[in-house]
Amino acid sequence: MKKFAKIFVAALIVTLFASFFAIPSSAALVDPRKLTPGSDEVIFIMDIPEGEERLPGDGTGKTPENPYIPIDHEKYDPEIEMPVNYLQTALYQATERLQETGGTIVIMGPVHIKAEHLLGNHSTTSELYTADFGKNTIKFTSVYNGVDYRETNGAKLILEQPTMVGVKGQSIWENIDLVTNGTKRLIAFHCFSTLVGEGVNCYPLEEMYTGVTQQYISLSAGHRWSGWVDQETALVVQSGTYNMICGGIWGVNNTRIYKKADDPSSGLHATNNMDGESSINLILEGTTKVLGAVSGTVYQGSEFSGNVNVTINGGEYACDIF
Repeated sequence: MKKFAKIFVAALIVTLFASFFAIPSSAALVDPRKLTPGSDEVIFIMDIPEGEERLPGDGTGKTPENPYIPIDHEKYDPEIEMPVNYLQTALYQATERLQETGGTIVIMGPVHIKAEHLLGNHSTTSELYTADFGKNTIKFTSVYNGVDYRETNGAKLILEQPTMVGVKGQSIWENIDLVTNGTKRLIAFHCFSTLVGEGVNCYPLEEMYTGVTQQYISLSAGHRWSGWVDQETALVVQSGTYNMICGGIWGVNNTRIYKKADDPSSGLHATNNMDGESSINLILEGTTKVLGAVSGTVYQGSEFSGNVNVTINGGEYACDIF
């Protein structure tokens, strides 16, 4: 089976390489490899160190000596049935502060995303969304001004069960550790151009799960559950070890319906499908490693129509490729 997989990957490079680069002039999304932070603004974030009562400094997040301290968000209501708990997190508030400009978020110490930080109270899957920063590109990293905070301060972004992260804007992820505690954790990029660049390390928090496929993070270029009509994705992955990488949406059961926003006569569509003339653009290269599966369209429970362009320039794929 492993020998077959290697042969299949080699064939995929030959047959799909040309098809991807045949369409860039018509693509509406930015080439992920051309993304740069939207501004020079920077925010440093980390958890309160164990044994301490608060973070040091003035809480502005402007310097490493003053990491960001979350404030009570004006829209947060703990009494509603599905409290939006992520509004209170440093990760969300940092993206909100860069919402109009873009910039850089430096994970300068351990940052845990736990059940109490998520939307509602589901035990298996629940969201933390970023602010909607659109095309104001934000870079997520743990290396800044020549300092690698992974080495100096144990920096890592830790997704605890049941965390699923939704990133609502163009983003760059490089020189960062993406750590999971629980199975099938996910980052979904909401159909925005995304570069997962060099220096990304992905691994389970518990060393005993090293090499266990579902203990590694997965990536989806689309949404976790909602779909769209005539949508496009553009994701480039250059490093990191993953359970699954999905070029489209993550997908759930077909239960929701809606009408195409700009064409009321278009009829009803399942909101968790990618319908119409959708376009998937996925490039895998560098030191990327996938253990579970690569899907060009959707992960599960959803339908797809449109064009799929998958290019594999390098990496290691101990998995099926769909």
